[in-house]
Amino acid sequence: MELKMSLQKHLKMLLRLFAVTIIWLFFLLLLFDSINRVVIFIIALYLLIYALPVIIIHLNYYKHSQGNIFEISKSIIIKKTNDEILRIDASDINKISLYMTANQIKNSGLRHFPFESYYYARIELLNGKEEFITCLFSANLENILKVNFKDLQIEKIKKFYPLI
Repeated sequence: MELKMSLQKHLKMLLRLFAVTIIWLFFLLLLFDSINRVVIFIIALYLLIYALPVIIIHLNYYKHSQGNIFEISKSIIIKKTNDEILRIDASDINKISLYMTANQIKNSGLRHFPFESYYYARIELLNGKEEFITCLFSANLENILKVNFKDLQIEKIKKFYPLI
């Protein structure tokens, strides 16, 4: 299965932020005439709690994913970067770790923050190097890795803010 980033995948990951933004804007329009200081405080609070963390994590994932295409098949990962091709066999992998929020690990539909849908896989190789595959390639990354690497244990690591 070929995994590459697309505009559609970016928008899908940002969907929660867009939804929360629309809700906040609706409430701001309702409150705008009452107290201007409160409105400014609410906008600042929104930016600090919701928008800024999502923008930071999205840009972080994009930085680590830009220019890469992954092909994942049974026991093999092929990473294509510009003119380079890296083939990783299951025998070359020491460990696969998925860094996720607690709600993502529980597969809970309830998300308190828009960044809780973000997660990434860290693939530790036997030669000491590591590769990262982010959810910007596929929101179904966990299942893709489980199906294709049945012999390897895939560890889930809880991280409140899964920044690479």
